Amino acid sequence: SIPAQETIKDLCFTEGGLLVDDFNDIFSDIFSTRGPQYKRIIEMLGDGPKEPKDLAGLVNMTYTGTFFEYLEDLEKSGFISRDY
Repeated sequence: SIPAQETIKDLCFTEGGLLVDDFNDIFSDIFSTRGPQYKRIIEMLGDGPKEPKDLAGLVNMTYTGTFFEYLEDLEKSGFISRDY
């Protein structure tokens, strides 16, 4: 059997997935003009957890309070979760 996490990834993030367009619509509605930055963060986390400093570099953002606001917004909206 395929783990639920893998199924969700395929449905939401794989080209041709049933919910790919829904993901883009939801992102646009929630995050408006800052959507592309949020989406880059999500995409970089698609293959597994990252340390915040490493993630900031991968998405070409400065490791500052603004970057942490993005992470907090994504966490509060349920798109990501913090791994302690």
